[in-house]
Parts: sequence; structure tokens; C-alpha cells
Amino acid sequence: MVMIHYICGNNLNVKRALLHKFIKKCIEKNIGILKADTFEFMDNNVLFEKEGFRLIKKERLAKNLVQLWYELYIN
Repeated sequence: MVMIHYICGNNLNVKRALLHKFIKKCIEKNIGILKADTFEFMDNNVLFEKEGFRLIKKERLAKNLVQLWYELYIN
């Protein structure tokens, strides 16, 4: 299992390309589970949902701040 804390990029297409490269490397290394966290307001939230990650937990950290936890099984 590996954990993704943040994916940087100028837009969702750049972030998607980085994520796909990361997933490919995980497959090569026989890593079968990816976990990720992001915040509700961030682009990464949309990215993880569109790429098949499953939302496993929502955690309210403050009145207007919700952290989301995702996982993806790749093997």
C-alpha cells in the first residue's frame, strides 16, 4: 500500500498524467492499494473520483473544512 498526500500540477490534465504514471509504477512494484487524502474544495477531490478512487471516509476538521480519504485497488 502507498499513500498519496498531494498531487501538484497546473491543471487537472497535468495531475491526471502524474497520477497515471504513479499508478503504472505501483503496478510495476506489485503495490495493490493506493490511499489518498484531500480536502473537499481541492481539484484533487474531483481527480480521485474521476479516476475510480472510492471515498472511504469524510472527516470534518473545522466548520468549513472537510478532509476526504480515498482508496484505489489496482491489482
